[in-house]
Amino acid sequence: KAAWVVALMIVGLIMLFIVSAKGHAHSLFWATLIPPFTFFLVGRNWGSILSSIAFGICAYLVYLQQQLSITIGLSALFNFIEVSIAHVLLFRFYERTRFSAYSHLSKRNAEIKLLAETDKLTGLYNRQKFDFELSQLLSENNNERKSNIVMICDIDHFKKVNDTYGHLAGDNVLSEFANILQNKLTNSALIARWGGEEFTIILRDSSLDNAINEAEELRAFIATHLIDNRALTISIGIAKAHVDDTALHLLERADKALYKAKLQGRDQVCVASDNLTKTRYENTLSKSAAI
Repeated sequence: KAAWVVALMIVGLIMLFIVSAKGHAHSLFWATLIPPFTFFLVGRNWGSILSSIAFGICAYLVYLQQQLSITIGLSALFNFIEVSIAHVLLFRFYERTRFSAYSHLSKRNAEIKLLAETDKLTGLYNRQKFDFELSQLLSENNNERKSNIVMICDIDHFKKVNDTYGHLAGDNVLSEFANILQNKLTNSALIARWGGEEFTIILRDSSLDNAINEAEELRAFIATHLIDNRALTISIGIAKAHVDDTALHLLERADKALYKAKLQGRDQVCVASDNLTKTRYENTLSKSAAI
């Protein structure tokens, strides 16, 4: 909007001067300033249109002078038209080249940003992107009613897959597991490969009970389905973000919960130490065991 206002103001002032001077030769040269300003401000298409309108008015003024037999001849008119066309063509070429260069640069920047934020193997966010998003989320987490959950998920005994079947097989497992995470978790979940066989997940505005249910469903699905034709299990640590929490403290709590799940035999979900949380989790486990 600002560019259009400035462009129209410049064109209007120049044309006002030319019309008030009745198009005498000394005033017409000001019209040559219109293409560079309009092409730069509103682009080559609208710049061409505004320049053509301005030059058309100038040509009409010269024609009126010719009718009145005043000072300027047809040769001057033709020269003016030729110079006007040269200006338009020149600046159209310049703007087209500049637009193409900017488009290419913008595309490359988007590709570089994607590479910087994405894990090459799984296509998920990488650790740097996850840490940034978590820090941003916690900086806005000043309302206790908004519950944000972090989960750390680890494939049990993954080293055996690499040692037994090779690293290519391990890569296939990681890629397929990443696809399962994307399909099984809510669309709002932010999923990242944190490193090795560990994956981190942010559940925005989710209750702890919902997070536990999602984690349990994911764990049960993995335990009963083959990944790359191999039977595997996962362990998950869950931590709820508190007001004034930091990314480091929140991840430490989730990591300790994951370590507890490993110590207790793997293939289970554990929640970060909190008396109320622990009781609710143990109740969930009791119900699962009864079933």
